[in-house]
Amino acid sequence: MAKLEEYSIVERVRVIFGFAGKVSNDFLKQIRREGIVELDKKKQICKFSSHDGKILLNSDIRQALQTLLSVVSN
Repeated sequence: MAKLEEYSIVERVRVIFGFAGKVSNDFLKQIRREGIVELDKKKQICKFSSHDGKILLNSDIRQALQTLLSVVSN
C-alpha cells in the first residue's frame, strides 16, 4: 500500500493505520513531510497528525475501529 502512487500519502497513512500495517523507513520519510508520526516497536503507526491539523489518528481510534468491526462481523 505504501507504494501505490495513485493515493496520496495521507490516504495511505489512513489505510496502513487502520490495518495496523508496518511502515518502511522510506515511507516514514514521506509521512514526515505530511505530518508528525509516531511508530510503536512493531513499526506500526500509533499516532499521526497532519501539519494542517485536519487529520489526527491515534491508537485509541484504531482500538475503537477494531472493536466496531468485530461487533459488526458477529
